[in-house]
Amino acid sequence: MKNALEMLRTETRELRRVVAHSLYRSPALERGAIWSYSVFGEDRVALGWLLESGVQIEDIRYLDIGASDPVALSNTMLMYQHGAKGVLVEPDMEMAKKLRARRVRDLVIDAAVAFDERRSGMLIRFSSSVFNTFSETQAEEVVRYTAKSDSRQAVLGRIEVELVPINDIIERHLGGVAPHFLSIDVESVDFEILRSLDFGRFRPWIICVEKFRGPSEFGALLVPRGYRVICETPHNLMFMLDPQPAVGGTERR
Repeated sequence: MKNALEMLRTETRELRRVVAHSLYRSPALERGAIWSYSVFGEDRVALGWLLESGVQIEDIRYLDIGASDPVALSNTMLMYQHGAKGVLVEPDMEMAKKLRARRVRDLVIDAAVAFDERRSGMLIRFSSSVFNTFSETQAEEVVRYTAKSDSRQAVLGRIEVELVPINDIIERHLGGVAPHFLSIDVESVDFEILRSLDFGRFRPWIICVEKFRGPSEFGALLVPRGYRVICETPHNLMFMLDPQPAVGGTERR
């Protein structure tokens, strides 16, 4: 079942990008409609909880790791559209250029987030950047799963990129304050990045991660640190800090 779901996810990703772009270009947006740019509405869930917690939308700060496209399949574009801003981490040079051109309020970091002790790594680049990965195993799976599909992927090459610890990014670029929303979409090393976060110093209000590990593993990491599951979609898990932080950054006791 797991392999079947992974195959469906891989083979429909390009189609979902097209759909997301079509929604973004819809004239309805000009009439004030609120759309979801995420795969399964994760951005709406996160935004809804933050607003319910009393955060003004223009005050929301996010950290989007593996940002990729500025609009399609983005977990942070909806927040940006309504006045929020944050930090986008994207190691693919071409996608980083697109992010800077479209998301002018956001800070774009041309690097990747460290997932082990290394401070540089080999990024495997695909025809579609959403499949880019540091994992040779994951790259082989992408090639195999897409071989007979319309969105067949080919490896364009490998480039060495800087790997920056997540704690350093928060310290340097978010003023040492945890983001309201942390989104991690890095094709197989989400868990490792999350595990490296210093929860003693930084506890994001809401965390969204891809399910490259089982929900129980993420739960074992996050629940003891004060988080609870607020949403599970076919591809992602979302956790929220409980008790919710008070507006201004400190936690309610």
